[in-house]
Amino acid sequence: MIVSMGRVHGWVMDVGGKKVPLSIVAFFSNSDGLDHPSCDGFFQYIPVTGELKKWTGGVRGGWRQEVLGMVTWQDETHYRIDEK
Repeated sequence: MIVSMGRVHGWVMDVGGKKVPLSIVAFFSNSDGLDHPSCDGFFQYIPVTGELKKWTGGVRGGWRQEVLGMVTWQDETHYRIDEK
């Protein structure tokens, strides 16, 4: 549904006179503790550019990004990720 709404309303917002591309993120935890999982990072997909990134780290060490590749949509339900 998020992707459908982005297609309808656009993936770029005008914020204070600057164009800001919106993203879809999915957080992940490397912890085995189901009661108190850690937030060890997130994946970021930027539909406007097709970029897929993995962010790790956090407050103390700062965030580090790794570009995983480019998402190419073949149709409404099929895609491929071309590694960088």
